[in-house]
Amino acid sequence: MTSQENQKPTIEERYAVAIMAGIPDGLIMAAGLQRERVGVLLLRLRAEYDAVRQEMERAGEIAPSAADRVRSLVKEADRLKALAKRLDLTNVSAASEALERAADLQREIAGTPKRAERDIKTARAVILVALTSLQDARQELGALAVRMGANPKRALAPAVALQLAGRVLDVWLDETCHRCDGTGVLGSRYQGDADRQCPSCKGSGHRRDVIGDSVRQAQFAADLMAEIQSQVAAAAAGIKAAIHADSGPSKPMHPELARRLAELRGAEAAAD
Repeated sequence: MTSQENQKPTIEERYAVAIMAGIPDGLIMAAGLQRERVGVLLLRLRAEYDAVRQEMERAGEIAPSAADRVRSLVKEADRLKALAKRLDLTNVSAASEALERAADLQREIAGTPKRAERDIKTARAVILVALTSLQDARQELGALAVRMGANPKRALAPAVALQLAGRVLDVWLDETCHRCDGTGVLGSRYQGDADRQCPSCKGSGHRRDVIGDSVRQAQFAADLMAEIQSQVAAAAAGIKAAIHADSGPSKPMHPELARRLAELRGAEAAAD
């Protein structure tokens, strides 16, 4: 078992398991105590999105994305390039070997089989239809976007703010570029095509930098994305604190959470 496999599951991963299993346990109860309503709703939505996607991929209902594999390869290639740069003045042979390994990874990235754009969009649509928490999250995020857009420094019309909120939410749930399936390149070496940089994402593999029809809209989208990430992180931290995920038995559970769990257990006992 690797060190990564030994890591504790994150709050988001535990939340996804609880939601999809239909378990009204302390984790979901703790989420209900959080003040960051947008953060909690989006945390639940992404957990549900990821769980539904994984379930559909396992069932063969949709094709898996190449993005996850590509991201891990890109990360390792970047690490090797940075290592080569550090070793360049002290160990030329090791630096050269690191660069060769990085080049091998780049070739593997370029040769990774990719889904067609229509398959990616179809899979996303199928997943979105199955999400029970989408509507509430969309409404709350839209209200947040309108409030942010009303700031005199932004002065965005509500209709524009709402439109951008929808695009930001779509990208936040699935940032994979639909043109290249997250690989950053077009063409398939398996089919004998020459590699070329994806013009949609400019080789990044994601869609974060292509939201908005102007510099002003792009900046607003970036600000809204940052706010989403901040509120989701705050919600996750609040949930963790409420259930004392890493605390010992000497630290008591949040009293309101304890009360709700006691009520739940009482109801379950009565039902039995």
